[in-house]
Amino acid sequence: ETIEVPVVAEGALDPDLVERIEATDGVDATAPVYFGVGSAEPLVGGEPAPLFLTGTRLPDATGPLDLEVTAGSLADLGADGIALVDLVGFGGPALGEEVPVTLADGSRRPMTVKALLSLNLFALAVVDDAVVFEVDPDALPSTLAVQVGPGRAAGVQDHIEALIAPYSTVEVLPGNFLAGFLRSFFDAIISGINGLLAIAVVIAVFGIANTLVLATIERTREIGLLRAVGMTRAQVRATIRTEAFLLGAFGTVIGMLCGLFVAVTVTLTLLTDSDGAFSWPLTELVVIAVLGMAIGLVASVVPARRAARIPVLEAIAGE
Repeated sequence: ETIEVPVVAEGALDPDLVERIEATDGVDATAPVYFGVGSAEPLVGGEPAPLFLTGTRLPDATGPLDLEVTAGSLADLGADGIALVDLVGFGGPALGEEVPVTLADGSRRPMTVKALLSLNLFALAVVDDAVVFEVDPDALPSTLAVQVGPGRAAGVQDHIEALIAPYSTVEVLPGNFLAGFLRSFFDAIISGINGLLAIAVVIAVFGIANTLVLATIERTREIGLLRAVGMTRAQVRATIRTEAFLLGAFGTVIGMLCGLFVAVTVTLTLLTDSDGAFSWPLTELVVIAVLGMAIGLVASVVPARRAARIPVLEAIAGE
């Protein structure tokens, strides 16, 4: 397994800096990345879907940019070939089809799809750097993807940090930064969902309590009759608590089953073309089940005390 350490500049990278980074001990391969090359407009489902065009050195960039080819080859793109993210399943272009491309100099040309790629945010549409130099012979990369062997990322990154010290507009991003960014993005979404879930739990507590209070009011006469034939206040409270426990338990089970159904369906759909599998969160499920039942018991405290304090004669006389 390799680790990517992107070196990013606000403008263009100094060629001397690129050479020194490429000569760094521990660097297995590098790939200069040229953004702003132009755009490709493949038809997806009959509608044009503009994609930013990325230029790089092919096929050498396969490792540093983590390009996964699903069909075709990056070895012979040349000046008239393009590699696209695989959108065939969504009605996108297949191998051998032509895609209209607008280059940075304003010229338009059809380019043949010679490779299909797995989703990669760096490379939705890729051309060889020969196309870049055709448009601008003096073009310089704004990003350099560095491929580093396992266990060497920290040392290589420290060395590159020292190399870029004189350059105020150049930055080294941590290895696998993209995965970290996506992880933090989804963590933020999950935190928001958890916040909404906490609000829903509070609402559920009041909902259960309200239901039990109304049920107690509606059954005032029945409670009075039970008290009259010998039921104690403790037994009344236990009855209300049992009802609340069952209410919370049934609600929790139904909610968990519906949530698991949606989670399994969505996950398996997303993992259709991969080797991934659904991971059952058993610990979380147990915690949720226990909390659901506990919430029912907590919500029953006030209704249970109210039911136990109903005067027997007043309850029997009630309409």
